[in-house]
This record gives sequence, structure tokens and C-alpha cells, in this order.
Amino acid sequence: MNIKVLTTAAALRVVMSRPITSLQWSSLCLLSLGLVSSRSSKELHTVNPGHFLVLLVCVIGSFGDVYNEKLLKNTTASIHLQNFKLYFFGLVLNGVAWGMYESRSSSNRFLFHDWNSYVIALMLVTAAIGLTVSAIFRYLDNLVKVQASAASMITTVLLSSLFFDKELTLHFYLAVGIVCNALFVYNYKIASSEDQHTEPTQQLVSIPEADEIEPV
Repeated sequence: MNIKVLTTAAALRVVMSRPITSLQWSSLCLLSLGLVSSRSSKELHTVNPGHFLVLLVCVIGSFGDVYNEKLLKNTTASIHLQNFKLYFFGLVLNGVAWGMYESRSSSNRFLFHDWNSYVIALMLVTAAIGLTVSAIFRYLDNLVKVQASAASMITTVLLSSLFFDKELTLHFYLAVGIVCNALFVYNYKIASSEDQHTEPTQQLVSIPEADEIEPV
């Protein structure tokens, strides 16, 4: 998630030619720094080859999300029809994977075996998240999704500390300040200097000459 902020911005710039100002690039780097700062010092000093695979996943996932955004925006079809088309392939592939797994298993279990209310609730919440993400892709952009995900990480930790007595570290408090400042800077609209220094235009009234004045 930390590096995906920057890979998503790069993917938007490459795939959709989205203009991103230098101030917004700085805020995105600051946002990534804030997410990294929320980790403990032990996690920050731990580097292994798996991090390169995570970087590859972030790059591929970012370009995939941006391409989905392009598909959703470059059409006048209903967003529900587009969702059906996008998720249909996932339904087919997961169905094939489930069939192959069950063919190797000795127990012939039904597809909805051991489902309970928690599983159904999780399925409904996941479906709602998918529809929400599709709406963000259609009417906003991927950077809004990334920023919302960053804010949700902070909110999750705060709620965990409230309900599960999770101890918050100095890194987390620093991360909250950095993330909030980064989100503010990115979405802050700066008026151009021309608009700030523009003075009201004075209307010039032409005075007629003496020859043009008709006698009363």
C-alpha cells in the first residue's frame, strides 16, 4: 500500500495522460512517507527479497486498476452492466478453480457447505466494496481510492486501539500528522496569481466633444 500511492499516480500519467502538478507529486510522496512511518522501527529496518515481489504486485495492480478505470469511463453503458462484464470473468475462473479442487477432493461437498451468517455478511460487504470502487473509478479516479485506503488504515488502527486496547506508538502519531497534511495539500485548490491580483475593471465613460453636443 505504501508504494502503491506512487505507482498509481505513475500509471494514471502513463495510461490516461492525467496531469499531476509538482505540488500533488510532493503530497503523494509525503503520503507514502506517512504510511511508512506508521510501521514500527523493526519493520522499517527489515528488508528481504519478498519486498521486490510486493513492488511488482503494486505496479501490476496499479496499472490494472487504472485500465479498469479507463474501461469504465470510456463508455456510456450503465455502470452495473460494466460491473457484470468485469466480474463475469472472475466468476468463471473461480468456478473452474473450485471445480478442479473438488475433483481432487474425496469429499463431495456442496458449494455452500459450512456457510453461516458471518460468511454471508462478509460476502455482502465485499460486494458493496466492489460496487463502491467501481463508482469511484467511474466518477472520480484511482488516486481518490488510494487516498481513501490510506485514511482507512489510520482509522482502523484508531478503532483497534479503542476497542482492543492496542497501544499506539510515536511512529503512528507522526504518521497521522503526515498523512493528514498530505491529503490536505493534494486536495487544496490554489488560486492562480492572476486571479489573486486581478483588480476590478474600471468602466471608462466617453465624454462627448463640444461639437457633438446638441443645443437644448
